[in-house]
Amino acid sequence: MIRMIALSGLAAATLTGAAWADDQTETVMRMEAAWTKWRNDVGGPSGVMLITRDGEPVKAVAAGVSVAEPMEMASLSKAITAMCVKSLVDDDLLGYDTTLGMVLGTRVASALADVTVAELLTHQAGFWPDSTQKSMPQWRGEAAPRHRSVTATVLARGAPSDRRGTYRYNNEHYAVLGEMIAGVTDRPYRDVCRDRVLPASRFPDVAVSADFGVFDAWGGWAMPVDRYARFFAEAFGAETDVGRSPSDHPSVDLGGGAYYGMGTFWRQSGSGHNHWMFGALCFDDAGHGSYAVSWNGGWGAVVAWRACLAFDEMIALDKALVAAVFRR
Repeated sequence: MIRMIALSGLAAATLTGAAWADDQTETVMRMEAAWTKWRNDVGGPSGVMLITRDGEPVKAVAAGVSVAEPMEMASLSKAITAMCVKSLVDDDLLGYDTTLGMVLGTRVASALADVTVAELLTHQAGFWPDSTQKSMPQWRGEAAPRHRSVTATVLARGAPSDRRGTYRYNNEHYAVLGEMIAGVTDRPYRDVCRDRVLPASRFPDVAVSADFGVFDAWGGWAMPVDRYARFFAEAFGAETDVGRSPSDHPSVDLGGGAYYGMGTFWRQSGSGHNHWMFGALCFDDAGHGSYAVSWNGGWGAVVAWRACLAFDEMIALDKALVAAVFRR
């Protein structure tokens, strides 16, 4: 199933003068060595890592797959959905304070009618349990997205849990956002967000996954890692709207200086911000994982692999790359 990770040494990483002064070649070599060791330590899954600097590709390394091969982005797809929402907000087609009732009308019980887009973006709407986790194995391979059926499940509960207003990661939040995007545009989510966030002219070889596209708003996009790196830089780079001022957009304080907002985790780092996210799709017969990070808009990476890894194994990748970049 899709899982989420939000902690690790990355949370404490702060760019220093010494880090910026590192010889770039040596930093790249350390990052590549860290990835290679990590991959061997977790059983040698096929995968690829693209190293970036200032949002631009520096070096790609791969094992068992082509660098240009589309990889499953899993929960990294949530950032695409969040940026799609932002584009609709920028065009006054949605607001962060737009409610379920405003978009879905009489389908929504009164107890859920005032749930806002901001609450959905930050996993604070109180939706629980996560019904997608049980159903996703049966949905794999379906051509049509499951936003509407997940939304129907949420609405049938009739009321949010008593955890509304606090962070509780749940794919349902982004499934409902997918339904709202379709509702306000009268077009399929995947078409709207492809055009607005991942236009084919700049993002060739990007599409919802043949196997997992049914999860598209919360975990269904697939693409080569360089395409995701371009998206990540355009969405969260140091000079972008969200990258420069993430607190100006919906976010939830997770404690210890970490926040979740707009489909990623972030924290202040010096005068800028770090942004990162993990994703995983784990089934009995298939496993995929992904990781994207930008340290204050400087060094970064996008990594994808084909295996179902344990929580600690994915955290180890984060720690290894932090140590490589910051000589820790």
